[in-house]
Formats: sequence, C-alpha cells, structure tokens
Amino acid sequence: MDECGAALRAGAPDGHVVVARRQSAGRGRVGRAWHSSGDGGLYLSVLLRGFANAAAARGLTLAVGIGVLDAVRTLGVAGATLKWPNDVLVGPRKLAGILTEWVGEGDGGSTRREAPTPAAPSSPGAAIVGIGLNVAQRSFPGELAAIATSIAVESGRPALPDDALATLLAGLEPAVDSFRRDGLAWVVPAWSARSDQWGRRARAGGVEGVLLRLAPEGSLIVRGDDGRESVVTADAVELL
Repeated sequence: MDECGAALRAGAPDGHVVVARRQSAGRGRVGRAWHSSGDGGLYLSVLLRGFANAAAARGLTLAVGIGVLDAVRTLGVAGATLKWPNDVLVGPRKLAGILTEWVGEGDGGSTRREAPTPAAPSSPGAAIVGIGLNVAQRSFPGELAAIATSIAVESGRPALPDDALATLLAGLEPAVDSFRRDGLAWVVPAWSARSDQWGRRARAGGVEGVLLRLAPEGSLIVRGDDGRESVVTADAVELL
C-alpha cells in the first residue's frame, strides 16, 4: 500500500494497480499482520480516486468485498462467503482480506487513515485498497493451518496467481462502478446476500448476541442476549 501511496503522489491515474507476490510489511485491520508466504499468494493495492473522505472509503471496503467474493467463486471456490467488514471466508478459514485507507490529496497524499463507518462516495480525495488473496498455497505454517485456506485447497485444482489476478480485477471493476453509481443502496443488499453470518452468534463491539443484518449505512446490527439491538461499528467480529 505504501507503493500505491507513492504512485498517488506521483500523479498515477484512477485504477492504478500495484501487485506483489510477497509482502515484507503486510498489515490488516487495526495493524494486524497479514501472513505472506511468498509461494503462491497474491497481494495488490488499487488506487481509486474521487472519494471525499475516510467515511466514503469504508463503504468502498464492502463493495470491494463483493468484487473479491465474486472473483473467487469464479475461480472455483463456490463455498466462499463474506464476513463483516473485510474478510472472505470458506467455513472458519480466511481466504482473503481487504484493507482500505483514505488519502487526502490536498496535502500531497500525506494524510492517511483507515476508513470508519461506511458512507456513500463523493468527490476529491482517494482510497487505496489493499487486497491479500491466498491462491496457490497447499499448506500454512503453525496456527495458520486452522484459520487460513487458499483457492488451490478449496477448488481442488492448481491455481496460479497470474490467472487469479485477471479474474480478481474483472470482479472488482463492476463492483466499484456499482458503488460509485448507486452507493450503499446497492452495497448493503448485495453484500448481505453474499454473507452466511446472519443468525449466527458473535461477539462484536463489546456485544455478544446474534448477527441480524446490515444497517442502511453499512454498520452491523446485533441482537444482544438482553434482546436489544445494537449498531456495531467496531472492526473486530468474532464468530462463536
């Protein structure tokens, strides 16, 4: 994502993509590390101009998730699903993760922050979307073996990062275009239809209960054990 930020400052166009086969400093939400084995993962950053603020970029995270999910299903992983706000899972195992940062253009791209509560897109500013996708790995080290998976494992056939890249970009384009055109009115129902977390118990934002639905602004609604519904904007959601 740092290389994509440098490209922004150098005047790179909307849709500029930086691709890596291995990350030396990959990160996820709230600073979590993203494992990069260097032997079959696909890691890319996409520069998307025309987002006025960090809130707009958060809605973009959900839209990108839709595009990533549609791509991995095309690649043969029919059982993939979305976990709020930024993961693609197969069962309990993570297949892909997304991190969106908003970058202010008025200061030469020096203002960067992770995106907060979802909102619809507007005008100046840019978003840098980082995507990590496990493609060709057949195994994962240590504790990751129980929580990570790949396209090769789930599809049961060889998978190449180059092929996955083409399919991924083909999935992202219509999703981003739909978000730019229709905003959260499109994202919320489209994302909800691609997730199987509804009705499951989870712990999110200090609330333990049942996941009900997305709010109109893209936040998560949870019915606590006391019967009350809470709107959750925290990023850590633990499925129980």
